[in-house]
Amino acid sequence: MRNTNVISRCESIYRQDKLKKDGITSCHQSYILAICHHPGMTQEQLAKHICINKSGVTRHLAFLEEKGYVERRTDANDKRAICVYPTQKMLDIYPKVKEIASEWNASLTAD
Repeated sequence: MRNTNVISRCESIYRQDKLKKDGITSCHQSYILAICHHPGMTQEQLAKHICINKSGVTRHLAFLEEKGYVERRTDANDKRAICVYPTQKMLDIYPKVKEIASEWNASLTAD
């Protein structure tokens, strides 16, 4: 378990370093990947998809919305649900985020 935690912290530092000039933190990578892959998913679906509690998702989405990465809209079919859509700014950074994830995975599985 200790080794898994160390690897997780190292991954976070790696992502943080690669994403800092874009104004986002390492924890937002999973949001970007999920939202770009499933645009229009509800906040509740997003929370289940990335295994984060609903209040954490709401807080991080507020940050991403403030930075111009996401747009939240009320679902037309269910007024209680809020759907999340990527903005062009998020779509522009999406390939970079995918590349960062691929580089990290490659480094873990090398040799």
